[in-house]
Amino acid sequence: EVHVELLKTGRIEDPYVRFNEHKAACMSFLYRTIFSYSPPNGHTHALLEFEGLDTVCDVYLNGTKILATSNQLRTYFYTLDLTNQDVSQSDGIPVLQEKNSILLCFYSAKAYAKPEEAKYGKVCARSVNLGDPSRVYLRKAQYDWRWDWGPELLTCGPYRPITFTTHSAYLADIHTRAYLSMFNISLKLDITLAGSLEHAMKIKVILRDRNEREVRSEVIEFSGSAIQVGGEEGPGNEKQAKYKDVKLWWPIGCGNQALYDAEVALLDQNSQILSTISKRIGFRTVKLVQAPLAEVGQYGNGTTFIFVVNGVGIFIGGT
Repeated sequence: EVHVELLKTGRIEDPYVRFNEHKAACMSFLYRTIFSYSPPNGHTHALLEFEGLDTVCDVYLNGTKILATSNQLRTYFYTLDLTNQDVSQSDGIPVLQEKNSILLCFYSAKAYAKPEEAKYGKVCARSVNLGDPSRVYLRKAQYDWRWDWGPELLTCGPYRPITFTTHSAYLADIHTRAYLSMFNISLKLDITLAGSLEHAMKIKVILRDRNEREVRSEVIEFSGSAIQVGGEEGPGNEKQAKYKDVKLWWPIGCGNQALYDAEVALLDQNSQILSTISKRIGFRTVKLVQAPLAEVGQYGNGTTFIFVVNGVGIFIGGT
């Protein structure tokens, strides 16, 4: 936590004393790291993955700006074509070397949000204990702007791993969708591939429970650029398979929260793994029932507002 380190070194005053918290609200920070690189045999693409950058940040690779971020709650990717690493022709493209630097320039979240507030208008943010109302214009953890239990300390920096990998072909993303009917439970995968796909021949899908027990596994064959699947198919690179041994996810108080890991591996012609992605999922259905009410209230005809989870009506309350 950046403010803890600044307090240890005497760079800021104690934010819990008087109004010192506001003095640290508009600070900017630089983070830098060095990593080694040697050209791998047969790999055509490099991938930088930033799992969590908090929040307003410019990212530089070897002095070249590659990303500008303004969302703490998402992952950012940067792909580099390793076949286009000629220094003389690298117009705006960073060139990898034996030693490489990543520079993260983080800027004040409030300095970003205030001009947005001036442009689009001030929003009523309810209690003054919940921080500066300009916070609604930035995808950043809202409690950083002051809450009724803590000071206004606008943290910034990388808070999740940054990884550098090289590939020939790789899994750019998978989107999982669980389907339930009266007789079947099925899982549909929407798979996004990238890189040199001539090296990719198969996709292996494994579903594991929280005890790492294998519930189901399946190998999907390629035919050209298409995926050949058995059973039910969907448009594009989709695979749907039926699962009989999974347990349903239920809200707390209504049952267990059964979760599973869907592991997807991209394989070459020798069944060697080229790339992997894992997503944690639960199997459940959620439906909002808004049926007309028989009685007419003071505001006219109303409707029900009932959530049905896995076919069971459940009371859900909130603030």
